[in-house]
Amino acid sequence: MQGFTFDLCLFRHCPVLSYQADITQRRPNMASIALEHIHKRFKTKAGYVDALVDLDLQICEKELLVLVGPSGCGKTTALRIIAGLEIPDEGRVLIDNHNVSRVSPKDRDVAMVFQNYALYPHMSVYKNLAFGLKMRRTPKDEIKRPVQEVATMLHIQHLLDRKPASLSGGEKQRVAVGRAIARRPKVFLLDEPLANLDARLRLDMRTEIKRLQRELQISMIYVTHDQEEAMTLGHRIAIMHRGRLMQCGSPQQVYDTPANRFVASFMGTPPMNFLTGRLTYDKGDYFFSSEMGKLKLLHHQAYEDHLNQDVSLGIRPQQVYIACKKINDTTAPTDRTPVATLGQFEVVAVEPLGYATTVHLRSTNHTAMVASAQSYAGVETGDAVVVRLDLSQIHLFITREDGRRIA
Repeated sequence: MQGFTFDLCLFRHCPVLSYQADITQRRPNMASIALEHIHKRFKTKAGYVDALVDLDLQICEKELLVLVGPSGCGKTTALRIIAGLEIPDEGRVLIDNHNVSRVSPKDRDVAMVFQNYALYPHMSVYKNLAFGLKMRRTPKDEIKRPVQEVATMLHIQHLLDRKPASLSGGEKQRVAVGRAIARRPKVFLLDEPLANLDARLRLDMRTEIKRLQRELQISMIYVTHDQEEAMTLGHRIAIMHRGRLMQCGSPQQVYDTPANRFVASFMGTPPMNFLTGRLTYDKGDYFFSSEMGKLKLLHHQAYEDHLNQDVSLGIRPQQVYIACKKINDTTAPTDRTPVATLGQFEVVAVEPLGYATTVHLRSTNHTAMVASAQSYAGVETGDAVVVRLDLSQIHLFITREDGRRIA
């Protein structure tokens, strides 16, 4: 695959862009991207498997879009289709409103950075950075300036004479990113580029990638399975599951108003709590009825169409409040926060994180809940607590229809 990767990234028939004194001051080479009703299936021993199902997605110029989802959800397949490494069975790929579905990878003006870096081990950092320009027959005196500028931008100018074997993981990743930047493609694709780095380096490189995208103003698609990485990086996030697009929106949108139960469970740390029950109506009020009893809900017009249906109640751990002898009062944002008592629980595990303490809870009927707040530092395993919920932050999801949120 690496050989084909270099065909994509380096052997392209496109004009060489001249570099001025400051790489960030040049007019950006950017493009919009559209995936229209993309369907892709792969043949296996058991038959055909759908990798992508009717994928519709638009990426704007100068946007950093993050594709996120669990392994096998189709996000890398989507990236490879944009790059031209895979051909869709149905649908179209548009770059700058031009149909490139059957265009060779080398003619798409796309650069891709992979998880395994794919650096030439026998070449110095300088030669790795310059290789793409060299293969396009850029004059030698025009190669040095862009390579020096990219190296300075990525803080690797002191490594130019070294070979990849003597570099750390973070340094190798910077070189891989720099090689793509030096060619100034229209579209920049990154397939889990930070997966091999330790936690601190991932954080540093995340910041670098976000800064580079902002300065270069380039259209970028970033693939990851890490929802925290997606939240911190993307202008928009596209959440995928089993080859389908579940939701696409800003980080705050997908966190605050998840389209369905999968999105709600996937986005957020710790994950959202869920209770199963039914939506009922009694004497002018709506209730969520479950093994924990009847929980009175705030009025919502959309509830009327789903009465007496099986639903899931979702609430994030940050909106679950606990009280016990060690915590005199339930901590709520304000006195006006509408809260309701769910019942008594036992603390089964405590995870101190410094900035917050995550408390795992279990009721007598084995209902599990998680609460998270800075004020829970004194809680210990075995404590008996009362759990209350912020009613204004509750989400209801229909059990059928793929867990669609009632909204």
